[in-house]
Amino acid sequence: MYGIYNTSTSTVIAQFVSPLTLRSNQPIFVSDTLSLKRNTYRRAAQRWEIETRLFPLTASAQDLMVDFITKGSSSTLTILTPQNVGSVMAKTATGTVTVFAATAANLTSVTISANAVNNAKVIPKGTFIKFSNHSKVYMTTSDATLSGTLNTVTLNIYPALRTALAAGNTVTYQEDVQMLVKYDTDSVKGMVFEDGILMDNGTIKLIEAV
Repeated sequence: MYGIYNTSTSTVIAQFVSPLTLRSNQPIFVSDTLSLKRNTYRRAAQRWEIETRLFPLTASAQDLMVDFITKGSSSTLTILTPQNVGSVMAKTATGTVTVFAATAANLTSVTISANAVNNAKVIPKGTFIKFSNHSKVYMTTSDATLSGTLNTVTLNIYPALRTALAAGNTVTYQEDVQMLVKYDTDSVKGMVFEDGILMDNGTIKLIEAV
């Protein structure tokens, strides 16, 4: 279940409702020459942005109301990151996945170690992941599949690492990836009720805190 997550109680207080849009916001500058050759420049900075409706998981929605009013657009909150259906349903290796070797910032490949049988898929491409030493959420760009007898495999990610990794840092993936976000400034600052009972705040926008 994906939605707004209360870390103190380890519960989802509001579930994301489809349709849900998840975008990658990375500044790109485009220019055309006189010969109409197009030049594209991409900045290293990147963040995830989510647009969704919310379904509160308590009848009175008091937890969500407190969250709206106290967090506003200035404080961070935690969500469980929506995963691609294919990455969740894929058969993956069991056990803890960790960083095998120290990796410098700005790289897009990480060597990981996992407990698995031969030819087991560790993490499928399109999976959102997070490393234990910083809060940025990344997406895998290729399948990480163990082959032979080695329990290490290369994990390709997007965007490039913002923070260097140390051997032993753990990797969180599948349905329990926590992302720090902020409400967009245009998001509702309180609760909207229809017929005095039903809550409908329309579509809200959540911006990854980077």
